[in-house]
Amino acid sequence: MFWSSHKEDDENGRVRSVFKRLVSPSVVKQLLQNTPVDFTFTPEQVEFVFAIAAGSTPEEVNRHLSLVGELTREHDGQVNAMACSLAVIDFRNHPEGKLPSDSRRKLVGALREKLGDKVKAVHGAAKGHYGLYGSEKHIMGYTFTFPEFEATIAALARLKFGEIEELIQ
Repeated sequence: MFWSSHKEDDENGRVRSVFKRLVSPSVVKQLLQNTPVDFTFTPEQVEFVFAIAAGSTPEEVNRHLSLVGELTREHDGQVNAMACSLAVIDFRNHPEGKLPSDSRRKLVGALREKLGDKVKAVHGAAKGHYGLYGSEKHIMGYTFTFPEFEATIAALARLKFGEIEELIQ
């Protein structure tokens, strides 16, 4: 009994830790007080990596995407979304702290080293916004936007597997 209780406390502590890192304190207060969430946008320099994992089977793509997720976590990034074989990663600064300035470049190096020709990616930094998007009637997401998003996706589509390009905005 002691061990299972201790294990649950440890797991709950990890969940709280991740939640605190990703959600601003003001939003948590609004959620706890059951008040409408303020959907404001925070202007900020947004660092991002868009990566597509290669694979000839769904299992292989899944293995490669899983590795992208693990490497992202190791390098202080956040997987914002995964769809099919695409991972959208960001390195936004949490309101309570700053990320190391080289996290994105270290992740890109790790992707090259660990996945080689099994990944293609674009990465960069742009003045953008992050925050809670949507309304009370629609799905709410904690995400980011930046100008030239379409050009970023187009650059990713042009790359061959094994290529990684930095976009300067």
